[in-house]
Amino acid sequence: MTAPSPPQSAPAGDGGDDGIDMRRHANPLDALAADHQRQRGLAEDLRALADADRPDPALARDLLARIEGELPLHMLDEDADLFPLLRRRALPEDDLDGFLQRLEAEHDEIARLEEAVVEGLQAVIAGGALPDPSALHGFADANSRHMKLENAVILPLARARLTPDDLISLRLRMGARRGIDMTREDNDAQ
Repeated sequence: MTAPSPPQSAPAGDGGDDGIDMRRHANPLDALAADHQRQRGLAEDLRALADADRPDPALARDLLARIEGELPLHMLDEDADLFPLLRRRALPEDDLDGFLQRLEAEHDEIARLEEAVVEGLQAVIAGGALPDPSALHGFADANSRHMKLENAVILPLARARLTPDDLISLRLRMGARRGIDMTREDNDAQ
């Protein structure tokens, strides 16, 4: 067993309890890609904590904050906004509906797996042992597979199909979800 590695750092300018900083991304698809990168780091950190001889409570606290703060926002970005936009813009040859249903089911599965992860992280934070290291590995693996599919299929298709107005709407909604008035941010930048 190894000691946990330090938490993976977020890309410059991204981070905080709400994950990505929407003000740094003119294109919301770039923000989602950055969020996927952060989630890859989260998966690496979960695996490191699961494999540690003595799990670090500070790392567990950081991971818990990232899971409870960032993941729900990211899933809402996709389920409430991105996926419906793609359904409206997809062409019949994209054969997208079944794939989106699969991704939505994976979101449900990741949320289900999250319960055991949160319980384990809370135990470590309280100074105890990690009750089930395999739960952290399972969650990290499921989330990693999911991100790979989204990066390989969804983001490229969204770049090809979404209109400029769709992207503006998506960016505004993602910003609002994080408490940022993107209309004001855009006006301040001009």
